[in-house]
Amino acid sequence: MTAKRVTRTAFTRRALSLCFFPLLTVVAGNFTLLKLPQARETLEAVQSFDSNAFWYDGPYWYFLLALAYWAFAAWYCARIMLGKRFPLDDIGHCVSPRYAWALVNWLPRVLGLMSCLPMTLYFALGDRPSGLYWLPLAVLSGVFLAFVVVRKKLFGVAGWEHRPGWAYPRFNELGTLAVLMIAAMVTVSWLLLLSIVVGNADAARAVGSPALLLAALGGWTLFGSIALMYIPKSRGWPALTLLPFAIALAASFSNENHLVAQSGASAAGAEHSAPDKLIADFRAWKDKHDASRPGQPIYLVASAGGASRAAYWTGAVLWQLENFARANGRSFAPNIYAMSGVSGGSLGLAAFAGALASQPGQQAAPLPRTMLDFLGQDFLAPAIGYMLYPDALARFSPVPCTACDRSRGLEESWAEDWRRLMPDDPAADWFQRKLPALKQGRDDLPHLILNSASVSDGKRVVQAGLDFLPPEAYDLLDKRLDTSRLTLAGAVHNSARFPYISPGGLVYVRSPKSEWDYLVDGGYFENSGVATINAILNRLKAEPGLLRPEDQVVVIVIENDPVWEHEWLCKGDQENICKHDASDAAADKANAVARQAPAGAGSDRASACPAAAKTPLLAEVTIPPLALYQSRNARAHAAEAEAIRILGGCTARRVVELRYPKVEGEKEPPMSWFLNAGSRKIMEKKLGGERPDASQKAYLAFREQWQQMQRYIAPPAP
Repeated sequence: MTAKRVTRTAFTRRALSLCFFPLLTVVAGNFTLLKLPQARETLEAVQSFDSNAFWYDGPYWYFLLALAYWAFAAWYCARIMLGKRFPLDDIGHCVSPRYAWALVNWLPRVLGLMSCLPMTLYFALGDRPSGLYWLPLAVLSGVFLAFVVVRKKLFGVAGWEHRPGWAYPRFNELGTLAVLMIAAMVTVSWLLLLSIVVGNADAARAVGSPALLLAALGGWTLFGSIALMYIPKSRGWPALTLLPFAIALAASFSNENHLVAQSGASAAGAEHSAPDKLIADFRAWKDKHDASRPGQPIYLVASAGGASRAAYWTGAVLWQLENFARANGRSFAPNIYAMSGVSGGSLGLAAFAGALASQPGQQAAPLPRTMLDFLGQDFLAPAIGYMLYPDALARFSPVPCTACDRSRGLEESWAEDWRRLMPDDPAADWFQRKLPALKQGRDDLPHLILNSASVSDGKRVVQAGLDFLPPEAYDLLDKRLDTSRLTLAGAVHNSARFPYISPGGLVYVRSPKSEWDYLVDGGYFENSGVATINAILNRLKAEPGLLRPEDQVVVIVIENDPVWEHEWLCKGDQENICKHDASDAAADKANAVARQAPAGAGSDRASACPAAAKTPLLAEVTIPPLALYQSRNARAHAAEAEAIRILGGCTARRVVELRYPKVEGEKEPPMSWFLNAGSRKIMEKKLGGERPDASQKAYLAFREQWQQMQRYIAPPAP
């Protein structure tokens, strides 16, 4: 009996369903690497732009090999899924044999080619195309296409037969060579997993984030196509595409491995109890400050979240200010009482404090760049390596694998990188220290307050060596919680647990041991860290006689989101009010007026307003998460405005807003745990001595605040 033939549309749909995993990974991989700014940042770093280093550029060659692996896996898996004669034939016979032959032959080839061709075009058409880097990719694409087209003529195809009535050859069982080839590809994935587990951050960085992702995509293509579709369908079963999700769901009830402060030794005296000791601690610190540095300001620093962009901007700002003070024979860091950080801002503050701790008695010498070298490290590759390999595998284990926790990728990288950069330094163990042991009796080191957030009720969770608890907040070092083993690296990560790169962390109650809550990025509560500073200010100002009228309390706000000039809350000593208009025409007119205003008009002009918001794509779906995400910045702005109010308004100039300024046409550093050398150079350039162009309004707004900060440190002679 003649088999019923299906339409071209039905045949195409069936073919695509058989190629589900190659199709999914090709689309997902290209979107991730080419559309996400964080991923493009890593791709740019793959190119060293140094012809002498090309042949020794390990991450580039690993990237090339991983790209070839991914392309081959996509092509090969699609090819065998379309060529296999399953007991229940899912593809059938097409009404057009010619169409069926073309689709079955070219769909796998196109999927493989689309794994490497977009990358080739990205490198060839980028801002700085280098033939050294895009030509090998072009050669790879060409060789791959030639191989998949002419391989049958060169090597033949064992086991495939073209029976009468079939539009194209098919096979019943995989041959020995095919089995060996699949086994070799599986071995590659397991070897990469082993290298991440054994080599940790060093192995992940040697391979690089792009190569890790591409190799993972190749492995998932292979596992999904062979283990979840080919093997069960060969036995007449349905595809097991949903099986991993079911296993992961069942295992999730017993395999939680993202634990907070559950390894290492406990620290003596690490627990806090009520009431806190803020007033007593500040009074003692201020007495010493007034005796040794009379008349100098008291600084409170807040640094917003933003991964490595926040960390590097924070570190560069504070490093420049400290060296400016030392060059002028003045003090900056010793006048900082406390620093409040969120996410990447917490890492920048911790590194700055560590750099100060590494120089006991050397306050006259310039602060070395070591902390900036540390903050410029690739922290994304270790996080990606753990997330895509050991921690991904741990999702299917019925028991917890704490060694697989992807938190280790960041926390161990911070501790080890710091130790390597300062091998013989007194603060070489800085990120491995427990929070109460950070200062070790040194009054010239500021208190670190690192902000996280509770998952169950969204409240702020503070982590600090200082025994201090803001209103409506939790203290992670509360004596009732099992957190006495918390290290600085762990505390910084608790402040930066922004899913999904970093997981939420589970905290336990001490006795009886039970689950307390999960922690996530402090930006979920408020992203600037200023809310915690405001709580300190309110407590200090409410204490009679603690702050005198002549005391200069200055809050330094370090924000890393690239912004236009209207984002500054104060312009000179005036409130920077941007009057929003519902029409785009009015906003465009305001911007045009601001651009055409003469140089020198400066603070006398109204700030340009942003254009009216556009309706987002798929508004019904995207508006809720977009509003939730933007509210973190709105709460940060509200906290900053409250700090200005507490300290006397814009006329008092007691809040210095060091926001990262946008410059038209300039690349914006992405919010990622990796910044390439070009992004770091752009960021440092903002802090140099060059005068911005008059049209660069945001840059001018930043320089005004920067110079105000320098005047606080080294007041001009009367």
